[in-house]
Amino acid sequence: MMKKFIAFQNHDRSLVIGALIGNFFPDFGMTLRPIGDGFIRWIKMIVVPIVFSTIVIGGSWKWRDEEKGQPWIKDNHLV
Repeated sequence: MMKKFIAFQNHDRSLVIGALIGNFFPDFGMTLRPIGDGFIRWIKMIVVPIVFSTIVIGGSWKWRDEEKGQPWIKDNHLV
């Protein structure tokens, strides 16, 4: 439980530091913008394929062949 609390403290510190930099040093904050934009793009690049794969694989389990007991996607050798 203590480690979880420390992680939240670090997150809070980061938010405060970011707000202070943006408020008192806006030019420096703008130079850091490409790093933040790159991080957001990286997160989107990771999350979108995981969500898509989860939906496709979950849907394939819905339409399974009752005789064989296998999911449709595995029965048709797609995986």
